[in-house]
Amino acid sequence: MKTKIAMIAFMAISFVVTGQVVRDTRAENTPPSGYNREVKYDFKAREAVGVPGFGTYSGMMTFAPWVDNSGGHHHQLNFNAGGIYYRNGLASATTWGNWSKILTSNSDIVLEGIYGAELKRGIYPFKMHWSYSDDGTGYGPAWIHTNTRGTTHPTMFLQTSGNSANLRVNDAIGLGPMTVELGKYPVVDTNTWVSGAVGENSYFNNGGNVGIGTRTPDSKLAVNGTIHSKEVKVDLVGWPDFVFEESYNLPTLKEVEDHIKRKGHLKNIPSVKEVVKNGVLLGEMNKNLLQKIEELTLYTIQQEKEIEKLKEKNKEIKSLSERLAKLEKLLEK
Repeated sequence: MKTKIAMIAFMAISFVVTGQVVRDTRAENTPPSGYNREVKYDFKAREAVGVPGFGTYSGMMTFAPWVDNSGGHHHQLNFNAGGIYYRNGLASATTWGNWSKILTSNSDIVLEGIYGAELKRGIYPFKMHWSYSDDGTGYGPAWIHTNTRGTTHPTMFLQTSGNSANLRVNDAIGLGPMTVELGKYPVVDTNTWVSGAVGENSYFNNGGNVGIGTRTPDSKLAVNGTIHSKEVKVDLVGWPDFVFEESYNLPTLKEVEDHIKRKGHLKNIPSVKEVVKNGVLLGEMNKNLLQKIEELTLYTIQQEKEIEKLKEKNKEIKSLSERLAKLEKLLEK
């Protein structure tokens, strides 16, 4: 970054001293090999040179220090309504490298380079480093830290560390899945936890479990607290509609009574001791409760049939009683 700023200052001074004329080459995009030990100032159509930013036209400086690759790269600066942009290329190259925006006092922070960049404010530096291959073919992992307690050997494309390493990801846009590791301390650990006070933390362990309000999750998601949700979906295998099949052996109420007397709870329903010890599996409990409801429905249907039979018998008894009363009256006469 310091080298780029020094180069800008040098070329600006050269422009004032020599009184260079700005050429109108708006439609041309001359490669690095088209320049030889010279400094040029040109009026360019922005799209012609493929530079980002805004506006139709731009001003461009070209600095070609030597005749071949032994003198290093040739350099270009482009000035347009979107800011100042820089690119370079070897002296013998037929194409330029990609444009990069140069940081100014009121522009968005864009840092790039082979060895990274560093901004400092007070005693707490903000650093961003990454590895960029010397042949210009690709980027390696980047790392950011807010003080000296960081890592210079990242294992991911973006890794934060420090006493307070907060990372906010709004939208993950890419060709594949994104992995985010969150940690309280600047160490690489498969067991990490985040958030504020202890007891209100989210915890991730190396078994792939997530805990909210607990640092010892024993399931994929363990919550020590109340869950507020509009709906909960549970995937189950099987459902107790077998109760309504002809082959189902419905226990008698006498058998149900005997089980309650011996066990103190319904069959296939956990006791209070089991619930206190192991909790309740909602899916399995709903299945067992539905089975009891279906059995109760069958008992009710049976009782309804028995009641109808008793009603018919009551009618017969009533009819016999009326006939007997008539006979008794006749005998009294």
